[in-house]
Amino acid sequence: MPATDDIRLFLALWPDEAVADALHAASGRLQGLCGGRRMRRDTLHLTLVFLGNTPRSRLPALMAALAQVALMPAELRLDHYGRWRPGITWLGPSDPPAALLQLVDKLRATLDELGLKYDRKAFKPHVTMLRHGHPPAAWPDDAPLVWPIRGFRLVASSTEGEQGPEYQELESYQLDA
Repeated sequence: MPATDDIRLFLALWPDEAVADALHAASGRLQGLCGGRRMRRDTLHLTLVFLGNTPRSRLPALMAALAQVALMPAELRLDHYGRWRPGITWLGPSDPPAALLQLVDKLRATLDELGLKYDRKAFKPHVTMLRHGHPPAAWPDDAPLVWPIRGFRLVASSTEGEQGPEYQELESYQLDA
């Protein structure tokens, strides 16, 4: 059980309205093929780094350090569906852009400099679309979804409830133009 002064954090790309609409539409098509529970439109995102339970007292230093992360914007092409057990259906890039991988490296280096813990698993960019679905007979033949990467967010999450996770944006960071 986390200490009372901890907050559950992650860093993520958050879609603009057009990308969120396209992701939500794609999740509807997937649900028709796979069943399961769609992620709510307002929760669709791509996690860059999961920090987990972090002392609230570390937030000011974390926010200041994240404000110093400077990388060029890029385009992310989501063109590959997949499935992980137990029943997580996702959409991701078959070829992640170098700028996205560099962003994750920079964020991890920033967290290392601060001495903060985070999930160190290999980065596999994806957007979770469904939970508890079954494998489809065939994946949809959708055109790639293009997501302009212009910034990232520091987000607090609560544990999953009946309607799924609840997220609160703590700060938004824009990348260099």
